[in-house]
Amino acid sequence: MTETTQKRLCVRGFAWWRTVGLLLTMLLLLLALCACSGREHVEDGDGLNNPGSTETDGQEMKTLTEPTLSLTLTVPTAWDDIAELSACDKGTAYLGYGIMLFHLSEKNALAAYPDGGMGSVWWLDAMSWDNFKEWRGYDALPVPEILGIAEYVLGADDEYVYLLVLPSDVQWLENDPVSKAQYEQLCADSQEVLERFLNDNGIVLNEKCPDSRVFSAEKMLQEDAARDYISYLSGSIDLASAKKGNLPHCEFPGMSALTAALPLEDAEREAVLKWANTEKVDSTTRIDYYAAIAVRQHYLVLEQFGDNAWENVSYTFEKIDSVDGALGYRIIETGESIGAAEYDKILREYWDDVAKKEGVDYYDIFLPEAEPPEKMADKRVDLIAKYSEGIPVELTTISDAQACQVNLSFNGKKASAQGFGDFHFIIDNRTGEWKAYEGLTWAEPYPGFPIGD
Repeated sequence: MTETTQKRLCVRGFAWWRTVGLLLTMLLLLLALCACSGREHVEDGDGLNNPGSTETDGQEMKTLTEPTLSLTLTVPTAWDDIAELSACDKGTAYLGYGIMLFHLSEKNALAAYPDGGMGSVWWLDAMSWDNFKEWRGYDALPVPEILGIAEYVLGADDEYVYLLVLPSDVQWLENDPVSKAQYEQLCADSQEVLERFLNDNGIVLNEKCPDSRVFSAEKMLQEDAARDYISYLSGSIDLASAKKGNLPHCEFPGMSALTAALPLEDAEREAVLKWANTEKVDSTTRIDYYAAIAVRQHYLVLEQFGDNAWENVSYTFEKIDSVDGALGYRIIETGESIGAAEYDKILREYWDDVAKKEGVDYYDIFLPEAEPPEKMADKRVDLIAKYSEGIPVELTTISDAQACQVNLSFNGKKASAQGFGDFHFIIDNRTGEWKAYEGLTWAEPYPGFPIGD
């Protein structure tokens, strides 16, 4: 649902407003910390198998390998200054059922409490399917609940279930703002780190994993959908490539454009022009039509932002109203859906309070049913304008599905020197999975108009 909400105003009177689990778990985790040696942290890599550095989106990364299952964890090297990240000793037990893999702590808090009593951000653990079934009763994904006090099933493979375990109480130093800021930074960075842990190790995401302060399965699914579509457009260098790629089959392909960057020597240029100019497309030619538009979109971005534009894409998510659903009423602050009668009641109480505050009557602001529209000129429309932003309810689209607008930047720029900007596409999960709904769209500069004598 969009965070920029519609506000309904009415000039015909009031009727128009309708049109972490168990404490024992944490104790056992603390006791097991001795096996996750503080010497084996991200600061120097001592005792870790095959530590190495890589770079992702301009950020230097470091990869650690734990010794029991040989799983890798890649983290920002910037964590060197704020974190202690340990790979646990081979075979370190977790609750007698599983294996402890990695443990992340905030550095200042852990230094103040070296016994492990403070600083913990999360643990990563593994448990065989047989043991997990005996422990919790599940023998397959999804696992939609939080286990114990704060244990989350991130994902699984054929042999193991992988658990994210969070502390149940405050772990930063409450009298140390640096400790708190560093702890919050580690939490914020953990989404990408844990996504990569799953992807790098071939672990299937638990799509029903409840959201926590460090990881959201829903966000990972959104990220995957966004990356898939960007990768598709990036590879659409000609009609053949666009057709054989993983065509997202958007409901709407987005905008098309004539672009000088489209290679003239391309043997398929005429086909591209033909398909992209087709106004009505039947099911047999839909793939060709969408592919032709994707090729044009690919080259328009290169024309506007440079030859390396598709190699330097960044994006942000913006929640928007679902693309389906029905009109309904909602309390803005809580998101709670309400009926028409409750909507009318809340709205009337709001404007009655406004009238009382301003020392006027409700009907000094709005028209009674019997009064003609011309009388609106005599009403306090200035108060409508003044207080509309504070309306506590809204008429909006109500749906079980969600949608996001993915806003793009190329080479760090949201708009080109020629004035093309607001490049975005829309993803949604109406079908049960996140995928592109509307393809690449943008805003073009207004054309110049000649000024007559």
